[in-house]
Amino acid sequence: MIERRAQGKGGGEMSGELKSCPFCGGRVKVYRYIGSSGDYQYQVACLRKTCPVQPLTNWADIKITAIKAWNTRHEKMKEEER
Repeated sequence: MIERRAQGKGGGEMSGELKSCPFCGGRVKVYRYIGSSGDYQYQVACLRKTCPVQPLTNWADIKITAIKAWNTRHEKMKEEER
């Protein structure tokens, strides 16, 4: 069984500041999952219930890894690269 606990977001780049949702601009949160063996997994998800995508990251063993995955944005391809 997995217990789900919300973790607050930290401030500053080094502490893992979260970017807003890339689809709706909504707030996001880091969740910490505690497995039956006591190990932690972290996931970032959009909090806006009306977000058309409701994105979330894969589970990560380290909180900053989940935050970095969330904050990764892909640049749009230039016309000549298509």
